[in-house]
Amino acid sequence: MVSQPSVQGLRGGVGSPPAQGGRFLRSCLVTGSLTVPRTANEYSITEVTVPKDTLTSRERVRLALNHQEPDRVPIDITYTSVPYTDVRRQLRLPPESLQPDVWDRVKPSLDAIERLHCDLLWVGVKGPSTRKAFSFDLDEYTDEWGVHFRKVKRVDGSDQFEIHEWPLREPSLKAIEAFPWPDPMDPARYAGVADQMKHLYETTPYALCARLGDNIWEQANYLAGQADWLMYVATAPEFCVALMQKIASIQKAIYLEGLRHIGKYLSVIRLGGEDFGTQAGLLISPRMFRTLVKPILKDVYTAVKERPTWATMTAS
Repeated sequence: MVSQPSVQGLRGGVGSPPAQGGRFLRSCLVTGSLTVPRTANEYSITEVTVPKDTLTSRERVRLALNHQEPDRVPIDITYTSVPYTDVRRQLRLPPESLQPDVWDRVKPSLDAIERLHCDLLWVGVKGPSTRKAFSFDLDEYTDEWGVHFRKVKRVDGSDQFEIHEWPLREPSLKAIEAFPWPDPMDPARYAGVADQMKHLYETTPYALCARLGDNIWEQANYLAGQADWLMYVATAPEFCVALMQKIASIQKAIYLEGLRHIGKYLSVIRLGGEDFGTQAGLLISPRMFRTLVKPILKDVYTAVKERPTWATMTAS
């Protein structure tokens, strides 16, 4: 039987905004034991224990993904900045200068990964040459897709970015044709990444996990604005399919070119991370999903799975 890791005395912000605690807690729920918080934003780690390792992280993940029994369950935790800072403090790790992305996601450093016995190290390609570098010190930011973000305050006083303006205001094929689309083959995306992955592969025991391309359904949502996008799905399905197909062609190109550069070093590829529902129910009907969305996702996912340069994959 596979041994189970234990995270004793860990309390997370169940009552806090999902952007702060949600992903952190979901990861902990599948990798350890959880104590109900006394306050909404309280994090306290008193002990992290796992069985004695007999495999490297890379070997452990490979066995698990091939449906073979490893020495223990592989562990991965994803973070936003507030819980990650709290975790580092509770583990008595030195303060770290964070560089979260526009969604407030941060990649944990090797010292935190080691202390929490995690097995995955998240990697990826770079941004395009045309994009202004993002910093959480900014008040506003426009990404390479033309989506405009603005910094707002959470209820606890910390900051997050929310979409403020979206560029596609007309549900027409002409608007899609005229749009200034990102260039998936921009050399800046891939410059130097092969050397970086080679170094991590040769100097760490971790399974390298990459998110190369990005979402398709959600990116269409960002481009058209959520309220309008959900109306278009019902009233202008031809526009929605054309928009998602265009986005998919860009994301697929980034996946495949990224794999050409770093695929041989990867254990896991994360495909997308689409949200088709909320805590209360689905955003679209199963029929709409099967008709409008699934064929587009299948085309991208199949193309990535067929690449011969890597062995294992997960889709989210």
